[in-house]
Amino acid sequence: MMNNTNNISSLKKFNNPPPVTTYPFRILTLNVQGLNSKFKQEQLISMIKSDHISIMGLSETKLRPNQSRFIYKHIDDYSFYFNNDSDSVHGSGVGLIVSNSYSKYIQKSNGYKGRVIYIDLFMKGNVKLRIIQTYLHANFTGNRAEIEDLQRYIFVLLDQAKQLSMETIIMGDFNRT
Repeated sequence: MMNNTNNISSLKKFNNPPPVTTYPFRILTLNVQGLNSKFKQEQLISMIKSDHISIMGLSETKLRPNQSRFIYKHIDDYSFYFNNDSDSVHGSGVGLIVSNSYSKYIQKSNGYKGRVIYIDLFMKGNVKLRIIQTYLHANFTGNRAEIEDLQRYIFVLLDQAKQLSMETIIMGDFNRT
């Protein structure tokens, strides 16, 4: 007769792996179609926390510059970057929400015309990363010159990143049909 005690204890060790204390780098983008509602703001932060999102890009925030400065002032676990520099808040506004475990690596952030925002991260191991969040016009009618200007700006950001030997992530709502 075999002794099953050793087999059972080794099986228990196999079925109960050590708890995971860190999460993988998770990045996503979302067209929020307006971030003026307090409920939507809280729902977004709740989702980011529960899904352990490292960096979240936002499109179409529809926030005025003074709103974006105060929208998440009570949240300590994340850093917030918004660009709302456009003539009209409707159909514009971009943002990046960055967990503090990654925000400490941000060396630069900048935005352009309420349609593009980027951050440059310089991380351990000489890893340089540029993350670009964009929200292009959904309608070409009367917007062609502005769309071409935004595209030129994005290409400049990509060229700069390449010259600086940076990895690049570009994401957002490109509104191409």
